[in-house]
Amino acid sequence: MDFVTILFDNVIEIQLLKLQAYSFQFVDPDLINNIIVLFNDNIELKDNFIIQFEDIINYYPEHIKNKVKLLFLDDLNLDFSQSNWFTQQLIKIEIAKKISTKYYLMLDTKNHFIKNITKELFFSSNNKPFMYFNDSGGPGSPFDIYYNNCLDYFDVKCPNTNLGLGDLKVQTTTPFLFITKACLNLMNYVEKKEQTSFRDFFVESKKYTEFYFYYSYLIFSNKENHYDYNRAHHPVITVGHQDPKTAYYNSWEYKKHILETEYIALFSLHRYSISILDSEYKKSLIEFYTNIYKNSDLLQKILYFLYN
Repeated sequence: MDFVTILFDNVIEIQLLKLQAYSFQFVDPDLINNIIVLFNDNIELKDNFIIQFEDIINYYPEHIKNKVKLLFLDDLNLDFSQSNWFTQQLIKIEIAKKISTKYYLMLDTKNHFIKNITKELFFSSNNKPFMYFNDSGGPGSPFDIYYNNCLDYFDVKCPNTNLGLGDLKVQTTTPFLFITKACLNLMNYVEKKEQTSFRDFFVESKKYTEFYFYYSYLIFSNKENHYDYNRAHHPVITVGHQDPKTAYYNSWEYKKHILETEYIALFSLHRYSISILDSEYKKSLIEFYTNIYKNSDLLQKILYFLYN
């Protein structure tokens, strides 16, 4: 399958991408068709990022460097004067036009592999891709509203309402495994219905989120059974931008407990967390990454932004 990471012009994003690149040492190379890095930013920054990428690509394991492909918005016939939350979401579906495999795995730069990554992490024993559940925040929360907007667009109902899942909805976090053909069919359906480009519809409406919209289309097209829905804990843990002094779930104590007691294959470090975490938390992160990747000199070079 193809692996896809989208980023924009930001110092921390670029360092996190280097860390992700280095973490591909844990990924079974037989899983990888292409690794696509898509630069979602002003086209005027393209030449500068090409130069930066000459350094970034050196962080990928030698045996998969030839699989790394760099794409820009104009490769998708897109051009945004400034990237934002909605353009970032749009591109996660639009990139299907450049995918050459049945599935593609969507990543953010914050996602870093920390255990051996094999097919079993993404596919069930019957070869269906996994989809997980996340807390939507409950009735009236922003993500709950987005979810209902998506269902309403396709005039469908949530199939999980009576499964005892409470506020859990399908995942809204990466890694997310897309079915390429379903994304292409989704865009085609919307463009025929709206008589406009999928890009203009999605970005201008500002009513939908990419994963919920995609899932609602699967329900509408009777394709939701193409996934196996895993009620188990998503094997990812994220250091977010919530103040750990008031949000215990974002404290290092809590993250360490989860890492020690549950199976976690990916560790995510949100770029906004960097301005929130204190020096002790950052020290713990540096120790964590160094212990995982066993290269303190290289990790110190990548993680310089955590030393402040």
